[in-house]
Parts: sequence; structure tokens; C-alpha cells
Amino acid sequence: MTRCLRCHGHAEYQWDDHEYRSESGLDSVLLTNCLFLHCRTCGEHSPVLPNALTLTTLILESLVVQPPGLPGTAIRFMRKALRLTAQTLAERIGTTREEVSRWENDRVAISPHFELKLRLEVIDGLFSHRPVLRQNVVAAMTATNDAKGASRQVIIDASPHYPPHVLPLPEEKPISANRARVEIEH
Repeated sequence: MTRCLRCHGHAEYQWDDHEYRSESGLDSVLLTNCLFLHCRTCGEHSPVLPNALTLTTLILESLVVQPPGLPGTAIRFMRKALRLTAQTLAERIGTTREEVSRWENDRVAISPHFELKLRLEVIDGLFSHRPVLRQNVVAAMTATNDAKGASRQVIIDASPHYPPHVLPLPEEKPISANRARVEIEH
């Protein structure tokens, strides 16, 4: 029997979607087929998130291929995922710490030049084993069919990223549990 982390009452696992806002700092990430622990006693409905590093990597992969016009939260997420200070990022891409702060706080929009440099910094730091990704980023940055700064949601199927020994076997498998899916809605 599984117990609630809050009240220690009887709890059961359920599959559902999870808005991954507070944990990521982004306001547009949706985890589909996420495992939840639901308490029958107190009603607590807590997500059981898969490996944080895997989720961060999937989110970054989705962000770097989005069309131009990243919001400040995405810029901050990328910088933190690289484990860089604003000063270090600024030095790497050729700007100032103050300018990075302005971008992250949405006081000033990041220019296409620096946005491309930021995206390539992420690719070089985390996806160097995937050279085709660089081509996709350049294509996304030059695409003209998307309105700059349009709201885009990152959707990640979480179910394939749970380790098998951690999961209870659900009565019904999530719809897309047999493959990883990362999509960006426009």
C-alpha cells in the first residue's frame, strides 16, 4: 500500500497531465502522461516527476528549436541549465551582465544575433553529440512564418522517462508510453 507524503493516508498512482511551471521557472511546459500520487484521505494530488536532468534536457531541446523571440523565462532557464552566471554567459556571447538581466526580466527583447549565440551555446554545452540540431536552430532562427514573441507551449510526454523499477504498473498504459514525444505548439 502506498502512503500519502502529506497525511500518510492511503494513496494510489494515477496518470494525468502536469503543468510544469513552478519547478522549471517556465510558464509554458506541459508534461503529458505524468504519474501522480493521489491521496484518498486528504485529496493531495502530487506529481511524481521522472529524472530532473532528463526533463531539463528535453525542455532545452524544445526551446533551442523554437522560432525567434524567446521570452526571458526561457533565457534564464537556458542559462541556469548551463550552470552559468549572468556574467559568465555575457562574456561567452559578447555582451554585458546587465543586458542578460534585461533579457531575463523581459525589459528588453534579446536581439536575433545574441539569441542565436545563446542557442548555440546551449547546443555546444549540452548537445554537441547532435550536429543536426545546430542546422535546425539556424533554420528556426531564420523562419519568417512565426510571429515574433508568440506564445508557444512545450509539450513533453513524461511516461517513457520514468525508470521501470520506480513505476507501479498502471491498469492502462498512457497513450504514448511506448515512445518519447517532444512537441512545440504554436
